[in-house]
Amino acid sequence: MDIDRIRDEYRKYIDGHRKEMEEGASVMKDDLDHSALLHRGEYTAMPLMIPRLYSMETKRLFEDIVETTYGILNKVIKEYMNKEDYRRLFPFSKELEEMILDSKDAVSYLPLARFDIFYHEDTGEFYFCELNADGSSGMNADRLLDELMINNPAHQAMRYSYAMNTMELFDSWVDEFLSLYSKWLKKNSGSDGPNVVITDFLDMGRLREFEEFARRFQKKGISCEICDIRDFKYIDGVLYSKQGHRVDAVYRRAVTIDILEHMDEVKAFTQALRDKAVFAAGDFCTQIAHNKWLFYLLHTERTGSFLSEEENEFVKKHVPLTFPFDEKGLSEMQLDTGEIINNKDRYILKPQDGYGSRGVKAGVETPQEEWEAFVKSIYGEDYICQEFAKQYASYNIDFMFDEGKWKDYIHMAGLFCYNGKFAGVIARSAPAGGIIDFHRNERRQVTYFVEETENE
Repeated sequence: MDIDRIRDEYRKYIDGHRKEMEEGASVMKDDLDHSALLHRGEYTAMPLMIPRLYSMETKRLFEDIVETTYGILNKVIKEYMNKEDYRRLFPFSKELEEMILDSKDAVSYLPLARFDIFYHEDTGEFYFCELNADGSSGMNADRLLDELMINNPAHQAMRYSYAMNTMELFDSWVDEFLSLYSKWLKKNSGSDGPNVVITDFLDMGRLREFEEFARRFQKKGISCEICDIRDFKYIDGVLYSKQGHRVDAVYRRAVTIDILEHMDEVKAFTQALRDKAVFAAGDFCTQIAHNKWLFYLLHTERTGSFLSEEENEFVKKHVPLTFPFDEKGLSEMQLDTGEIINNKDRYILKPQDGYGSRGVKAGVETPQEEWEAFVKSIYGEDYICQEFAKQYASYNIDFMFDEGKWKDYIHMAGLFCYNGKFAGVIARSAPAGGIIDFHRNERRQVTYFVEETENE
């Protein structure tokens, strides 16, 4: 399947039907303004006119990436659980370490994750950007963007010649969640129901996405509600929601860093997990994969000692070299600050445990004086320094939030992993020349896997 040829067909159609495209974009914008993608006065996804298109061959590659990455992460988590010397290499507090070890018997160490990669469509090469476990999101955006595309004339014209399929991200997770709960139930007391709660700090979370997941649970006859993680009650070994209902299973979307910052407010939830009174997807062992310090440890000899030859080669080829930005790391992986300051375009600095692009600074888009000041200000402040990964760009056009001119956009593919299986993609983009920042320049594309039809 020649994806570049299909994209060229989109461009040719758009250039030949500008008035039609502008009218279609106006309808799409109106639909967007009345959708769940406008949340609390902010757009959570602003679409480009050409969707992200992948061949079935690329889909098989993504399946392999997810399978290999999941296998590596499971080995890392098991090593952490079983070997004290390996635990000492992680920058976790004693409190967090105890919370993680309490989940040693979890039925799945990584029930849900999203592996963000820079995928080069021209060569098939890819580089990891980050690994998301706690709070992995974006499922609802792909679903709603697909609905908006009904008013994109170019897309409707292309659908006549090509079969374009999205991947369903809600029912597939509900099925996996219930399967994991069933395994947990065999080892613990609970309800065959079960009563499910989706939880987060609701003033931070994607409430519309939670509501869609709750509907999917309910369609299967499963009781499901949404509860702020601070509103649980834990009485006589039973966890109760704000509405006073018994809780058997929790889909946790609250990220661990936020939980640690509000420990006094979430004691009911954390104690219920510690007592194995509820099933949780996920438990706190997911933090091992979520923390960006892991990228540094993947390249160390200690981690390499228990990975296979193929897994070590996978890490070497696809995980950017990552360095501790303090004196905590092993001597084999130290990096002089002068090297970082003087070669800014080679590096990007990230908080060890951040999310949503907060606090990230890339040398390629930062003036030299500002870069030097930033490097000096955050040394020893729980940051990692990473080699800046090459990024793939392709042309696209935006009639809704830009002037409708062709521009190059860099790409990121977020590969959803549901208990080790590839589940779908969230496609993020931004104008070429920097990084993708949700709060500043991010654009979205609905993802389709393409097959030719008889009309081709």
